[in-house]
Parts: sequence; structure tokens; C-alpha cells
Amino acid sequence: MYQERGVVWNDISRGYDSEDPNNKANVELKGEGVTVTVVDSGFNNPTVARDIQNKFGLRGTILNTGRYAPADATHGIQVAEMVGGNTANGVAPRVNLLLADITRVNADGSSGLLATADIYQQLWNRGARIFNQSYGISKQVTYFNDNPRSAYYYGHQFNQDILDFYTDAVDKGGLFVWTAGNNRGERESSPQAALPYFETQLEKGWLSVVALAARDNGRLGDFSWSNLLPYSQAGLAKNWTVFAMGDYVFNVKGSNYIASGSSFAAPAVTGTAALVKQKYPWMDGNLIKQSILTTATDIGARGVDDVYGWGLLDVEKAMKGPARFDSRITLGEDVNVTIPQGSYAFENDISGDVGLVKNGQGELVLTGASSFTGDTTLNEGAITINGKSYGSAVNVGRNGTLVANSTVLSNGVSNDGVVVNNGNTVIENGYAASANSTLVSSLDSRLSVKGGVVLNNSTLVLTAEKDGQAQYITAKGVTTEAITSDSEINGEFGIVETTTGLLNAIVNKTAENVVAATLSRQNVETFVANSEARDAMTESVASNLESSFSALYRQIDANNAENSTAFAQDAALLQNSLAAVSAGQTAVLDSLSGQIYASAQALTFQNAETVNKDFTNRLSMLGSLNNAETVNKDFTNRLSMLGSLNNADNTVGVWVSGIYGNGKLKESSFGEGKTKTYAGQIGFDKLVSDNFILGTAVNHSTADVDFNRYGGKSDAKGVGVSLYGRWSDKNAPWYLQGRVGYGWVDSDVERTIILDSNNSSTAKINHKDKVISGYLETGYDFKQGNFTFTPYIGVSHDVVKRGAFSETNSQFGLTADKATYQQASGLAGVRMSQAINFESGVKTTLQGYVNH
Repeated sequence: MYQERGVVWNDISRGYDSEDPNNKANVELKGEGVTVTVVDSGFNNPTVARDIQNKFGLRGTILNTGRYAPADATHGIQVAEMVGGNTANGVAPRVNLLLADITRVNADGSSGLLATADIYQQLWNRGARIFNQSYGISKQVTYFNDNPRSAYYYGHQFNQDILDFYTDAVDKGGLFVWTAGNNRGERESSPQAALPYFETQLEKGWLSVVALAARDNGRLGDFSWSNLLPYSQAGLAKNWTVFAMGDYVFNVKGSNYIASGSSFAAPAVTGTAALVKQKYPWMDGNLIKQSILTTATDIGARGVDDVYGWGLLDVEKAMKGPARFDSRITLGEDVNVTIPQGSYAFENDISGDVGLVKNGQGELVLTGASSFTGDTTLNEGAITINGKSYGSAVNVGRNGTLVANSTVLSNGVSNDGVVVNNGNTVIENGYAASANSTLVSSLDSRLSVKGGVVLNNSTLVLTAEKDGQAQYITAKGVTTEAITSDSEINGEFGIVETTTGLLNAIVNKTAENVVAATLSRQNVETFVANSEARDAMTESVASNLESSFSALYRQIDANNAENSTAFAQDAALLQNSLAAVSAGQTAVLDSLSGQIYASAQALTFQNAETVNKDFTNRLSMLGSLNNAETVNKDFTNRLSMLGSLNNADNTVGVWVSGIYGNGKLKESSFGEGKTKTYAGQIGFDKLVSDNFILGTAVNHSTADVDFNRYGGKSDAKGVGVSLYGRWSDKNAPWYLQGRVGYGWVDSDVERTIILDSNNSSTAKINHKDKVISGYLETGYDFKQGNFTFTPYIGVSHDVVKRGAFSETNSQFGLTADKATYQQASGLAGVRMSQAINFESGVKTTLQGYVNH
């Protein structure tokens, strides 16, 4: 505590900064998405229209109240600027503002402020839940009484319909912020600010704000602590009173001046309420009020006192949620927190004399030490305790989850839902579990209980996690003490489970007060073989995974884990995600298959082919013939035409072919690949002697394949050259023809490797291949006029030299050295051709073949 001539400062955790008296400089929230209303004067004043535009832009909406202010009415502009102006004064500079002008001009030309229930209702209907009122009667609340027959009855100052609106709005979560008054030395607030003194039902949604200001007008602008004194005091309203700075520099109509008063302290609190609402959108007015009051800096007499109430506004601390669960704010009730969804943290240490009731499916995280003495009732959702200590007795309901991260729960836990222990948690005053409850224990976590344990055939779930990170479990297993007690453990766990079907869990009482748990890994092949996901591809992947996991275990067992840390981390993720396999979900296994590389050879052969002349032949062979064979057939067709139709007169030939095709690469129990192929070929051939035709050709092709079941996709581009020839005797029906070819294929492969739902990587590799092809065919031509029927046989030999590749983006990526693949085949077939000669000299040949 220190005192510099004037107000006593009690809080050693915060120092006073004269340049930031409300402690808001480090707050990043701006009030986006929150609507606040300012009920005041001067908004319907044409002379300040430019100021409104400059200070609020499109965020400021003027309500049509039917009131008009005189030219000198600027009070509301300054108040609204404090709430949400885009100047240095604005506490919530991006809040949406509803501006309600309630100026009332009297017959004698004087003016005052008069709100109506209708105006308030319009504001409510437009989304306002936080209301700023920087005005009030210049009398202390004690000037009035609650006797309806008295001339000083407080009710004479309020219309009943407004009181009804206040009551209804507060019940629905509204918050009303009032200025307390500006009469220095008065011990009480105005009747508006202190209205809950008479209307007690309003207290949960009511705030009274008093200003700290310069000692006298001659020292305005001197914000040093020793120069500050309060205006009116908290008095009877102390339980809902907070202080804030009351002196600010404003610019209105182009002029700068310093204004002083509680009128400008109240909107600083209102702006803070908007920021709290932005951070905790589920908070009602009472919870916002708790966050503001309980985080205020204690000044004056220690505690909540008659002069300063809860103390000086601390905007930054209010952004961290309440610092007390206090009956003076909750009116004796527990603090009710309802979080519909999402995760939100209270970051302050929390003391107090009432408890906490948690509803809603969302999560409340408590990061500070909690010493409030009331019970914690967890009905729904989760409470996560990250603080070092928690003094409240915890009752976990059927739909609740308590997460304890190495904390001390000093008043016992009653569990009818789920308790998750991460780290070393201590429960004092006993742990009692119902038969419906679950205890979740992570790897190397220990729950130490003092005061007795009742397990009651509850469920134990073991997770392969440590400090929130998945851990790899070997087949040998890991043993940990799941729960210990300072006395005999009563009962046992009726069910023991793991979070993934790949893990086995065994629980034993190693002593009367110790329950030990062992986690070990199943054989991946056995696990997949017994799952709904079983097929040839998943079993192949399971075999490879088991080999990888076994190799990792050998490294760990040899104390060589340091060299395999990254692999172990990925293996842990994969180990946990394999739980879905038992339900037939194969995405993870499918993505690890590497099927595309096994199927890529067929694509490489396709990439080298210039397919037959018609699409029917090409499509019928796609996927069943290798690329080199198809090129051979294309050349064979060309040579057959030249040889069989006596084209000796045309000793040089030029030909072009082009194709488009689509098809499938499909094998039972594996992924299916959809293919698209584009190819073109140009050739030149010459009759070099009566019996021999020689030619050369160049081809280019592009083949794409896209596999389902996370197989990946490939884009292969190929270029090839061929030399071909045919020997035949014009006087004999026998022929011999063949081709040799050399091709280059450039393949880009992309596939996704999935380790779990939140961890996947894309592997992109390129490999360059070479294709060497040879083909030889002989046949016999039976001719009848322009029709030729040719039975033939042929042999081919193809070599694909695949380039090396390595997938580097995942520990489970594939690496392969260069490899050579060879294929030899023979075929027999018949070919038929019919030449058609037109009178114009044009000749057309129809040709088809069947082979096997």
C-alpha cells in the first residue's frame, strides 16, 4: 500500500500510469461485433454531424427519438467518444453504437434529459444489451425514501413503465451503466445510479461509476496520482460501484478542451463492458459486471468501501474474466456460467465466497489459482483447471468433463461424469466415482488421492498422450500408476478401455492403495485382419507398418530413441488414428499404400504408346496392353497397309495419327485409377527396294491417372522415336516386319499421406524413366481383289528403366532407387483390310484386327 498525498493505493500487482490511468493501452480487443447504446443529448444536433461522422463513421447509428438538441448540446458526443470513438479516448473503437438523443427542450428554452420506455425498447429491439447513461438527478439517493405517501418517494422520479423495462432487461441479461454524480464531498450517488437500493432486483445488471478527477479546475490535465480526488462517493451503492478517470481531452467542432466529470468515467466502463462482451460473447450483464468490479484496483480503505466501492477500473485485467466469485455481486447465489460452445479462459486468480455452476457444451479454462470457497457444479461441457490449486469441492455431473492438468484439488471430487487427469494431480478430501463415471488417465499421469478412493466399478480410459502430445507405444508396453491413495482403495474399475483399438490396456492393483495400468501395442497385421477394413491393400499396408513399428521398437530398446524422435512422433499419431480402422474407415491406411507407384508401370507403358488407328481398338486394349505393344500395332497396321496394297508406286509415305482416350486401372481390393491419354505420332517411310520398306516415327503422349482411396495422381509426359521396317515379296504372301523404339517419360506424382485428422502432408515427386521396345511379327496375306485377310504372330520385348525418387515431406514417405522392369510377350491374331478406290483417284482403306 502506498499513499501520495491523497487516495490510498493498495494493489502492489499494478502500478499507476498517468498516461494510461484506466490501464487499457495493451488491450488488443476493439469491440467488434458488440452493440452498445448511449442514451444522452446532442446526437440530433446538425452542428455536430461532422464530428459524429469523424468519430464513429458507419458504426454510429442515430435512433429516431423525435427529439432535437440545441446547437450547444455536445455532451453525448463526448460520452460516445469515450465508449467507442476512433480517437485515443475510445475504449472500444470498433464497437457498434446506437445513439439515442433524449434531449427535452422546455417552454422557457431550457433543456434537460428524459428517457422513455419506448426509446429503451427500440434500442433493445435493435440489439443493445449494454446501456450507458451519463446523466442523473443532482440529489443524493438518501434524499429520497421508499414511502409511496411521501413527497420524497423515489418512485416519483421514475415512470413505472421505465422501471418495468429495467427489470425485464436485467432479467434478460442487460447491463445499465450510470454516472454517480459530480458533487465532490457528497457521500452518496444519484438515485439513478443507486436505484437498486430501492429496486433490489436491478442490482445484478446495474453499475454506478464515480470519477477520479483533478483536485481543482486549475490543475485540469495533470493526471498524476497525487492530483486526483473523487467526485461523489459510492455510499449505499458501493457493491455495484467502480471508479474511473474523469478528465479527458476532447475535440468537438474543431476545438480542443479538457472536460471533467463522472459523465466521462461511466463510458470508459461501458467501453470496457463491450470488450468483455466481445471476448466472452455468452456473458450476460451480471457476468460482465463481475469481470469489471472484481478486477478493479483496490484504492482507499481496503476491500469494498463506502468511498471507492470496488476500486479503480483496470481494463486489461477485466479482459481476463472475474477475479472473485462474490456474494455481494451474485446476491448470495453461485456464479452461473453457460457456454454454448467453444473454449474460453478465465485467466485471473479467483477468490470469493460463492461457488461456480457450469452449463452448456463449451469449455471453461481456469488458468489461475482458484480459492473461492463455494462448490463447483459441473453440469455440462468441460472445466479445465490449469492453475496450481483449486479450493472448491467439485461435483461432476453426468454430462460434465473435468480436466485437471497437474493441479491440487483441495476439497474433493465427486464424479458422475468424466474426470481427465493429465500430469500429476492431487485430490484432497477424497475421490468418489459413480458406476456411470469415467476416469481418463494419460501416459505417465498419476492421480494421488488423500482422504479415500471409491471406484464403484467405474470406467478407466487410458490414453497414449503425455503433456498433450501423442506418444508411441511399443509392443512391450508402458506401465504407470493410474491412481494412488493414502488409504486402501475401495472397489475397482469395472471397465478398462483405450482411446484406440490398436492398444491393449491391463489394470492391476499392485498394492491395496495403488492401481497400475499397462499400455501396449497390438500387432498391426492382426489388428487390421480382424477389422472391417480388411482387404488386400490394407493388409499389405499393415504388414509394412508392422515392420516399421518393429524397427522403431528395436531402436528404442537399444536406447537409440534420439535418432528416431521425429519418426516416433509421427508413429504415435498414426497409432492413435488407426482406431478408426476397426469401424471400416480406411483413409489412413489407404493413404499409406503407395499404390500409385505399383500401378505407375502400366501408366508408363501407356505413355510410350501411339495407339491403334481407331478409338475402339485403343480403348479395348487400354489397361491390358503395355505401351510398347500398342506402338508396335500402330506401326504394324501402317506397314501392313503399305505392303499388302502394293503401294510401290508411292515409294515415300508420310503419315500422322492422333488419339484421345480415357479408361480405368482397376484391380480387386485396390484403389481404382481413372486415366486420360492424349497422343500423337508422325512417321516417314520409304520403299527402299522391291521387297523392303523402312521408316521412322516420332511420338508424343500425355497420360494422367487419378486414384480414389487416397491413392494419389500422376501426370506422365513421354517422347519416343522408332525405326520400323517390313520385308515382303510381291510374289509371295509371307512378310516379316518389326520395330525398335526408345522413349523418355517424365512423371510427376502427388499423393496425400494422412497420419490423423489434423496431420497430413502432400508428397510431390518427379521421376524420369526410359523405355526400350522391340517388336517382330510375321504373317501370311490371303488376298481377294482389294480385300486382304492376314493371320499373324508376333513377339515383343519391352524394358522400362524407372528413375529414383524420394518422398521427403513425411516420416512415412516412400523412397526408391532406380529400378528396371522387363516384359516379354507373344501374340497371335488376324487382320482384315478392304481398299476402296474412287473415280477421283482417292483411295480409302478400312482395316481391323483381332489378336490375343
